[in-house]
Amino acid sequence: MKKSVVIFITAVCLLITGCGDTGSLSKLPSSSFHEDKQKLTIMHIDADNKRFQDFIEETEKKLDMEITVEKCPSNADNRQAKISTILASGDKNIDLISVNDEMISEFKHKGYLEPLKKTL
Repeated sequence: MKKSVVIFITAVCLLITGCGDTGSLSKLPSSSFHEDKQKLTIMHIDADNKRFQDFIEETEKKLDMEITVEKCPSNADNRQAKISTILASGDKNIDLISVNDEMISEFKHKGYLEPLKKTL
């Protein structure tokens, strides 16, 4: 399960940074490029895990972006309540939230989930 979450996060990061015109970036001075790093905020249950933190740091360097990771509550009921509140309120401060199977079932019926690839 943890492996698939890490793969999912990596895929999302690559999708976010892989889009856009990079030709205009080469014309910018190097100092302004680093000031305008893309930012990603992730809510994940493993936020305090050393291996996960190392992975995030490595990903930040490779993708040249700023990633902030917030800890989910470890208690499943509290975690689901917190994430439900964030989604219901329309809070846009968190870009990516890790959820379990039960949460996916609940959130898909409420219309909170978006597919990574939209079908036309």
